[in-house]
Amino acid sequence: GIGANGHLGFNEPGSDVSLKTQVADLEAVTLKSGESYFAGPRNMPTQGITLGLATLLHTKHVLVIANGAHKTAVVEKMVKGPKTNALPASLLQDHAACTLSLDAAASGRLR
Repeated sequence: GIGANGHLGFNEPGSDVSLKTQVADLEAVTLKSGESYFAGPRNMPTQGITLGLATLLHTKHVLVIANGAHKTAVVEKMVKGPKTNALPASLLQDHAACTLSLDAAASGRLR
C-alpha cells in the first residue's frame, strides 16, 4: 500500500534509494494511521521493517494498493508528480512492471 505521505512499505519520505532491507523509523503520519491496527498509540511500534527502496525498485513486479478519498492527492502525486525520494511512491513511475490497484475514491484525480 501507499501511505498518505507517499511511503511504500515503510520507506518514508526522504528514504535513501540505495538502501535494502532495514529497520526504519516511522513518521508521525504513519504512526497516526497505524494506531487502529495496534489498539491505540501506546501499542504502536515506532519502527518497521522495510524492504528498502533499492530492493523494491529492482523487483520484477510491484503492486501498489490505495483505497479511499484520503489517498487521492498522494496517488495523483505518485503518478503525475516529479520522481523524488521525498515521495517514495513516485519513484515507481519508471518501474517496468508496476500495477496500481485503486478504488474509485483513490483514483478520483486521475484521468
